[in-house]
Formats: sequence, structure tokens, C-alpha cells
Amino acid sequence: MKAILTISGEDKIGTIAQISKILAEEEIDILNISQNLMDNNFTTTIMIKIPDGKDLRRLISVLII
Repeated sequence: MKAILTISGEDKIGTIAQISKILAEEEIDILNISQNLMDNNFTTTIMIKIPDGKDLRRLISVLII
């Protein structure tokens, strides 16, 4: 299944690295990524491919960082 993941918040060093690490650990492919910085605010939109049978509730809880 493909999905769009949107994350926003205060810009911090390593945010994309942390998100990418979590997705890799969950065996989720990043298909496309877009990022925007405005002052100290960060927004990224990521198209991901989620393997069949992946527990989405668990995935959501893991992604809350």
C-alpha cells in the first residue's frame, strides 16, 4: 500500500535522518520526499510504500517522535 506521511514541527538537526531510520527499521520504502523550511518550522511530505500485513496502528505509534 502507498501512503502519504506528513510531519511538521520545530526544525532540528537530524529530523530527516531520524524519520528515515524509523522507516527503514519498519521495512518501509520512501518513494518520494519533499521538505520545506520556514524560519524555525519544518514540514516534510513523504510518499511511502507499506508492506502488506504491516500493523498500521503500531507504525503510527512508532512514528510519533
